[in-house]
Amino acid sequence: MTPVGLLASVAAAVVAVGGLACLRRDLLLLGIALQIVGVAVIGVVGALVFLGAPAQGAAFGNGAGFGVGIDALTGFFLATLALVAVPTLVFSLAYLPGIRGASPVGMLTAGFLLSLIGVLVARTAPAFLTFWELMTLLPAGAILVARREPSARRSVFEYLAITHLGGTGVWVALLVLAAQGGLGHPEALRAAGAPLQTLVALAAIVGFGTKAGIAPFHSWLPRAHPLAPSHSNNTRISP
Repeated sequence: MTPVGLLASVAAAVVAVGGLACLRRDLLLLGIALQIVGVAVIGVVGALVFLGAPAQGAAFGNGAGFGVGIDALTGFFLATLALVAVPTLVFSLAYLPGIRGASPVGMLTAGFLLSLIGVLVARTAPAFLTFWELMTLLPAGAILVARREPSARRSVFEYLAITHLGGTGVWVALLVLAAQGGLGHPEALRAAGAPLQTLVALAAIVGFGTKAGIAPFHSWLPRAHPLAPSHSNNTRISP
């Protein structure tokens, strides 16, 4: 492992430790601070690779392994993620202690960030699908912890049902691509013929479109998004 790759691994571990620290209320702010440091370092690693540092980790593969890696495009998105997440986490130092379920929400925030990072660095279908599912489930957990009203719980279950039914397309697209050897090798899918290409395209549009809230797969979005713990929300619920 190169120094840059080691730095990324250590930074991810720091984010995870920060999430665990949040489970103790007296360590909540320390936990958030660790998440800030870890995500910032991952963003720096992403920027370094984007700007010309060697690619890190595994290349794209079609096997059943759990490969992760960082190339220039991944590095760009890791840096972008850090640019959004770090200011949000900084704001949460003042916001988070005042909401219901602050400790588990802090822990779930770390898990959500790691799942987002995982989606970006995944290099095999099993790795991507694992992080993709976590990226869907962890925000639902954060809402259920912070909001207790029956209407909120119903909206969360609608979000989970819709995104998982539509998200079947992601599984179909990724598994068909892997079976054809197309992950990282688009020429393999071109050789497979138009029917499989059409299947992958339609499955990806439905699967990723549902998660992105693209019409007509968007009905969950206006229900679930306003319920999520928001670091820019002025409504604070005392624990």
